[in-house]
Amino acid sequence: MLADALIAGINAAGVDALNVGLGPTPMLYYAASTQEVDGGIQITGSHNPPRL
Repeated sequence: MLADALIAGINAAGVDALNVGLGPTPMLYYAASTQEVDGGIQITGSHNPPRL
């Protein structure tokens, strides 16, 4: 849901977005270097423990 909203916002700003799907950080680096793009965004989950 968050990724869809981000892509919609990027598209609304007049920029094309390429969604490479779910994967590890090195996959984003690979995609950004092998595709004709100007940058990359990765949405991640928090690695901090929850507050109890």
